[in-house]
Amino acid sequence: MKEEEIRIGMKVVPHKKSIFCPLEQSNVWMCCRPLGQEYLFVVRVDNERAISRCPYWVLSESENKRQGDYFAAEDFEPYVEPVQKVKKFIIPTCKSCKYFCPEVMDASCDDFICAKLSTTDPDSQ
Repeated sequence: MKEEEIRIGMKVVPHKKSIFCPLEQSNVWMCCRPLGQEYLFVVRVDNERAISRCPYWVLSESENKRQGDYFAAEDFEPYVEPVQKVKKFIIPTCKSCKYFCPEVMDASCDDFICAKLSTTDPDSQ
């Protein structure tokens, strides 16, 4: 990831860790993975500990913490929020009278309630 794209507070996904230890030994990454959290937060930049003028980015499991693990900019990518799938609700209706009928799903119910509703409908007259 390019340094100019990084913002404090943004969610990111590490794909490697090139500073101090491998990603598999990152405390913050190992803490959030079992909880199902698929990202870390960029909480601050540390220019003082940087080697060869490349800043260290501190990533944490919470955006409210200042502590975390050190990562280089090329170690992570922006987190993309998953798209929420919208559930479609099917309202069961009777094919013969077109009324809501919980006993059937897209078929003719031909029961007493359905017959009574269809004969008392003011729109059907």
